[in-house]
Amino acid sequence: MWENVGAYASCNHGFASHVVHVLYRDILGLYQIDYQKKKIVLRFNDIGLDSCRGQLPIADQLLKLIWHKEEGEIDYTIDVPQGYKVEVIRQKQ
Repeated sequence: MWENVGAYASCNHGFASHVVHVLYRDILGLYQIDYQKKKIVLRFNDIGLDSCRGQLPIADQLLKLIWHKEEGEIDYTIDVPQGYKVEVIRQKQ
């Protein structure tokens, strides 16, 4: 969202960039990242997709998550920065 035509203007607003957070959380499944406790929580939603992949920089490393449906179940691979732990929240069927 552009307020002015000069380089001095505010070019990004939090409400406009919130959609990226929603994509990571609700589509990719990165439900929560606790940077202090180094904990990543995954929650996969039934969204009608067969697969998804994404990555997110954390400090100087990358968190990478890939998932796909296999026989109705989510099969995922995650590569997390050193020291991070992963928890998966299972959705009720």
